[in-house]
Amino acid sequence: MSAPVITGLPPVEFTPPALPAAWPYGLDVATTWIEEISGDAARRWLPAGVQFRRRLVNQPGTFGVWDADWCASPDDLDPDDVKTGPPIEDADPAPYTAVTAWAFDRLQECGNLSEFDRGQVIERARETFALSEPVAVEIEFASRMLTDAPTPASAADLVRAVGHLEQEFAATGTAGLVHARVSLLALAEHARLVVRDGPTLRTPGGYRWVFGAGYADTLGDRIIGTSPTYGWRDEIEVRESMQHTHNQFIAIAERSSVIGYENVVGAAVITP
Repeated sequence: MSAPVITGLPPVEFTPPALPAAWPYGLDVATTWIEEISGDAARRWLPAGVQFRRRLVNQPGTFGVWDADWCASPDDLDPDDVKTGPPIEDADPAPYTAVTAWAFDRLQECGNLSEFDRGQVIERARETFALSEPVAVEIEFASRMLTDAPTPASAADLVRAVGHLEQEFAATGTAGLVHARVSLLALAEHARLVVRDGPTLRTPGGYRWVFGAGYADTLGDRIIGTSPTYGWRDEIEVRESMQHTHNQFIAIAERSSVIGYENVVGAAVITP
């Protein structure tokens, strides 16, 4: 097949400038990153993940109020009066495993594999990765939250759902995050459930909102409260390949990360 013949002036080519990741209320921003590895440093968390050791254990038997007479004999104590502690078991959550995300781009133009054009391929792969990775990580993270969460409390609307989680947080005496899909943000604003604290969105009780684009399908109408999230990740690496036989240049950007939490505090589902 012969190449098309251009009889007039060719069109002016324009590539829009790279766009930064613009969503400031997702999981990536809310997470405290414990380790961000670069170069050849060991990624000790990559093969088997990260095991959280719980500092706060809210099991029956870890706390109580002494209700027996101070002069009672041991034989007169009820089973609930004896400070036996919780059952002997592993109360720590299952290890959090790593997620490896990648983005692909190629240059395939007849005879044009210049350094400038190869650089554009690398830039596009990086940009695609930066825009897409947070959503992919949220999708995986949401599945883990559903596995760990208790049966959600039924709430007639978002106000009651948030109230339930705030009550659960207050009962533990801890701070944490409220995870919800992005499309609930407008509803939360309308219901005056969003308090702006600089760049951070909080519930009326002061707990941080995490509106994740990756939560849409997995969480649906559920909102889940967790303790603060912590993460480990490496830097974005770009691998290149020049395939002369196919007249193409390939760039793949990728990174691995782990995000976890100590506890799921509660869950609610909106069932109007």
